[in-house]
Amino acid sequence: LQIKDSRAYLAVASNLSGSMPKELFDDVMEELDKQYQDDRALIKDEVKSGKIPMLASWTLEDFQAAVTEDEKYKGVSNINIKLIYEDQIERLKEKDLKEAKKRQRLGDNFLDLLYSIKEITAASTWDDSKSLFDDTQEYRDLGGETYAKELFEEYIARLKERLKEKERMR
Repeated sequence: LQIKDSRAYLAVASNLSGSMPKELFDDVMEELDKQYQDDRALIKDEVKSGKIPMLASWTLEDFQAAVTEDEKYKGVSNINIKLIYEDQIERLKEKDLKEAKKRQRLGDNFLDLLYSIKEITAASTWDDSKSLFDDTQEYRDLGGETYAKELFEEYIARLKERLKEKERMR
């Protein structure tokens, strides 16, 4: 059975007074779009506030389970849940990428600082060297010792490798 043969389509098509089929279609599309925008705004606010603790690793099923858990979302259609999920995942992935780039840039700045401190050698340790950069902006920007220490160890490993290469050249 094709749409053009259905009774509903024939009834709309034979309607000579009132709204035309295109107008009726546009009205339905407008209502669906408004409902989607309302659903999206409601769920987006819940994700922002942390009531729906969404992660970039979530699947559609995880998102659906979290959304349908609450009674106030019972009226949200599955297609709207899917569209909202895709929108939210896109946002989270963009945010994660932006944060990763920022972290990389801050790490590069700290490594540049380490390269500029001549007192740090291949034999240096974290505890001995920390006072050399402890009060710098580059170190504080990293927001914690863990990442800074990781970068420091990486830098020392490079210095040791260079030292070995120089030894081999002799």
